[in-house]
Amino acid sequence: MRIYDPRLGRFLSADPLIVQGQEYPELSPYQFASNRPIDGFDLDGLEYSSGLLLPTNPYGPRLPSAQEVQEVVNATCTGLFELAYSSQVAKDLIHHYSYGNGAGYYLSESEMKDIHPVHKSLTQAENFKSKVTDKLADPNTSSVTVFGLKILTTANTFGTLGNFYISVNGTFTETEEGGWTFTGYMYFNDQYDFEYREDAVDGTNNRCAIARTFLSGVKFQVHSKGVKISQSSSDNEIDWFKGVSEENVSSYFEFFIEDENAGSEAGSESKKQ
Repeated sequence: MRIYDPRLGRFLSADPLIVQGQEYPELSPYQFASNRPIDGFDLDGLEYSSGLLLPTNPYGPRLPSAQEVQEVVNATCTGLFELAYSSQVAKDLIHHYSYGNGAGYYLSESEMKDIHPVHKSLTQAENFKSKVTDKLADPNTSSVTVFGLKILTTANTFGTLGNFYISVNGTFTETEEGGWTFTGYMYFNDQYDFEYREDAVDGTNNRCAIARTFLSGVKFQVHSKGVKISQSSSDNEIDWFKGVSEENVSSYFEFFIEDENAGSEAGSESKKQ
């Protein structure tokens, strides 16, 4: 709001609150932080702010409320936790955990690709034999429509979903050769939280323990848009995955989480707190 010369330690233009707004007539229009340069800031050239960067009046500092202090702590911890990950979708999900108040998060197709999921085939779906192949074996059945066929997979991008489900809706059609073709839609589904898991690997529990200790947030459901997919019985994987990288994306936490026991200990400590 004003021109400041750091060499002089002075504003070169007047405070518009004083000159235009005709507020605080007891202060010079060229003063800094309401004449409290030792314990104050003047972030925007308008008003004094205390050392905690909290807005206040020009007559002196005020003590921040417990809620304001907690908000500053949460913002700092969330920002630092986001910095530990190179993937933007990881940063966005962490931010949503802290500030989304439990609302669902819908992944775009580009975010689905950024997660670098482990490539999967429809044949890896739960109960695939009973829901698909056994029914197609019936000579009176030439096609089978499925809803919510689930495939368990893993995200390779640290800070995202860990283990999660692919849900599939669509139709399997028997071919003359005795195989099948499929066309339909795929969705990602998961609950985003930082809970301890017995089957977690590669330091996941350590990262989750750090999050439980320092982040104040609410778990939420992750969904995605429906993405059109296809596969035949002769293919090894769903066609959508052919253009999706499986590259592991590293985390800056790696130096901290080599010992899996550290995550268990940190998690126990966070529960005590």
